[in-house]
Amino acid sequence: IKRCNRRSASAGAWINLDKWRRCSKDVPLEELEGHPCWAALDLASTQDFTSFRLLWNVDGLWVTKGFRWVPQRAVDHRAMKGFTQYQQWVESGDLTVTQAHGGEHTDYEEVEAIVREYADRFSPKWIAYDKWNAMEIATRLDADGYPMIEFQQNTKSFHPAMQALERAYMAGNLAHGDDPVLTWCASNIVAYRDVNMCMKPDKRNSADKIDDMAALLMAFGIAQQPEEPTPVSPWESEDFRMQTI
Repeated sequence: IKRCNRRSASAGAWINLDKWRRCSKDVPLEELEGHPCWAALDLASTQDFTSFRLLWNVDGLWVTKGFRWVPQRAVDHRAMKGFTQYQQWVESGDLTVTQAHGGEHTDYEEVEAIVREYADRFSPKWIAYDKWNAMEIATRLDADGYPMIEFQQNTKSFHPAMQALERAYMAGNLAHGDDPVLTWCASNIVAYRDVNMCMKPDKRNSADKIDDMAALLMAFGIAQQPEEPTPVSPWESEDFRMQTI
């Protein structure tokens, strides 16, 4: 699992990369308009990896498109350690580098602008978010009428999402467009299992960043709910109420 003293894959990787790579079909965005859509936002700390991912169902084929951001500082730091993929992905357009605060922080305004643009275009049924870092953006989007829903970061939420994604890619019913950043995150992800063998992503033991896969799983999770979920508005969340007391 190591090459030149750098972690290259996880020993307990959850994704079967051979099967995953067979799902590299690209579906043009214009062909996705009008199809059922869901979205998810994994907003990391301002100095880390942020992902916004869309998911469509096109006659049984799950199609996904993602956007990722890192501050310039993260790209430079990785390059110093010999990990040049970040810079390569920036040059290929697969990763957006932001220059907020001299490149120290991810520019959340850029992230929010993309969320609004694509939500307006594809009208996702729900936009899932992890309240840990996305509370401020989620609050603004919710106030403007976007269908925000908090996604709990536990096995109860993630287990059905991971099962659904596993069924989709193993059967060849996923199209990820040969996305190199998503594939890298997929190669890193390790599954944590509780006493009931229910799963969730294990960020602590994964080989490296998994944020793009976490966003995809969140989108899959809200897409699997048989009935319209009851959204937890950031205005009504317990954390928000506690802050206003």
